Amino acid sequence: VPVRALAPIVAERVAAHRGQPPVFAKLDVEGSETAALEGLGVWISEGRIPVVLTEINGSSLEALGSSVLALCRVMQDAGYRAYAWHQGVWRPTVPLPRPEVY
Repeated sequence: VPVRALAPIVAERVAAHRGQPPVFAKLDVEGSETAALEGLGVWISEGRIPVVLTEINGSSLEALGSSVLALCRVMQDAGYRAYAWHQGVWRPTVPLPRPEVY
C-alpha cells in the first residue's frame, strides 16, 4: 500500500471544494494515530481542523513505536483538548503537565 502524508491530500480536497477547510477528522488507523497526526502537518499544528476524533489504544500505539503520551502531546501542543466518552457523556480529561524548560 502506498503511503502519503495527509497534509497534501487535505489541501487537494480543500482546493476541490472551493477552499472550504475540513471541520472534522476521524482517525481509525489502529495504532498509527501519532504518525497520521504528524502527517497532517499544519492542519493539526495550527489547529486548522477544529475537531479530531480518534480511538486510543495504548498497545496498538506501542506496537508501532508510539505511546498514548506521545499522541496526547502532539494534540495538546497543537492546542487541542482531550475528551473521553464515559457513561454516555463526553468528559474533559486532565491536561498533560508541561515539562519545565531550563
